[in-house]
Amino acid sequence: MSSSCKDDDVDCGWWAESGECEKNPDFMHDTCQKSCGTCGAAQEPSRPLSKETQTCEATLSARFAEAAAAWPADGEYDISQYPSTAEALDAYASFHAAKVADASTPTLVFTPNQYGLGNRLRAMKSALLVAMLTGRVFLVNWHEPVPLDTVVQPARIDWRTPAVEPAHDSTALAPAAAGQRRVICLPFATAQHLPHCPWHMAQLKSQDLRVAYAGVARLEVFTFTDLNIYLADNPHYEALLHRLSADCPKRMGCLFDFLYSPGPRVRERLASVLPPPASGGDGGDGGDGGAAYAPYTAVQVRNRLWRQEQVNLASRVVGCLARWVPEDGTSVFFTSDDDSLRPAAREEFGERFFEMKGGVYQAWSRGSKVDVAAQPLRSEEEDAVIKAFADWFALRYASLLVWTYGSSFSKTAAEASGMPNIDVNSSRCVEDEATGVRGGSAMPSSTNVQYDTTLVPGAKNSVR
Repeated sequence: MSSSCKDDDVDCGWWAESGECEKNPDFMHDTCQKSCGTCGAAQEPSRPLSKETQTCEATLSARFAEAAAAWPADGEYDISQYPSTAEALDAYASFHAAKVADASTPTLVFTPNQYGLGNRLRAMKSALLVAMLTGRVFLVNWHEPVPLDTVVQPARIDWRTPAVEPAHDSTALAPAAAGQRRVICLPFATAQHLPHCPWHMAQLKSQDLRVAYAGVARLEVFTFTDLNIYLADNPHYEALLHRLSADCPKRMGCLFDFLYSPGPRVRERLASVLPPPASGGDGGDGGDGGAAYAPYTAVQVRNRLWRQEQVNLASRVVGCLARWVPEDGTSVFFTSDDDSLRPAAREEFGERFFEMKGGVYQAWSRGSKVDVAAQPLRSEEEDAVIKAFADWFALRYASLLVWTYGSSFSKTAAEASGMPNIDVNSSRCVEDEATGVRGGSAMPSSTNVQYDTTLVPGAKNSVR
């Protein structure tokens, strides 16, 4: 082995043992050449960018340059100094753009855990919140099953991790915080194998995170849970988050639009099915659903959850959610994790029915591990991933969202949207049927999403 073959980070050995050489090859194969055995490996030639991508990149570059120019050279970001979420986000966008290339600025890197798309998105949103609370530059290390920036594009901040990340100065880490304590995890589900997870949960629930992670230059988040569950009850942040939620309700749902918008492939799928506005818009980012598309209702069925209910026949399940669909002739977008529900939905909604063509990405639907290094993605699976994102945006842009209680996929879309939503399960359906009035037992809300935290380890047992 050549004498120049080395690792550029003290944690390379641990990362390699954890499988990161396969999970995150772009970064690991360059930074941890010795541990990954990639010394002297040839780099793949980069593909030429399409004209649309070049235009998009130019627009983003101009946006980020303008934001960076507004940040004072010696300024530090402190979210508590801003009276509203809008002001806090404007300031963070400027801070991020000015500091993202500054190696001396602490970072927080989100790496998605397994489970489905909804779980990944809610964890990413809450990881951004942790970055804002701690004054860190937020980055996303999401490269499987496809790189995140191939399906969505950055909105207000450039969270993309470069193909080859620079080495970080690990000597700046304080001994108490070094090593595995740089990885925020929770002591359940897929992170159980990681050390110190109970310690991290304790910090999220009760400590000042700036102090807890003060010696960590590169903090990483590896979780699938919305960390707001713990932060909202943390005495250091409870009042702040309550104040910020006034103009960003539903667990800081406005952070989704702050993070990303549909990429070209997803926009194309949306434009192919969503009803255009009467004025003939071009299917842009959709705002709250009314800017780029004509009003429509979205219905989502998570049949894996309905199978556990007393109401589980396809026609009955669709009929239950249909009780909250207005009978005003508007189109009805339908999506489900089970193709067997489609015939019942077509019959229920008739000519109003429309959907996104394609299959379900089963790894996300089952919540199983995604490992494209061991099993490369097939073309139909990649198409299913794109469809999953397109479905999510179609739910998010709807003028009314009726969704399956307990589905993280739709819950995150409801959080991102400013339009009315309502979640439905067997109990709500039976209760509504007893009233004799369709949708008479509960009203959709544009500012509320119900959260049942009774099954979340370490959370306060409440429904809120």
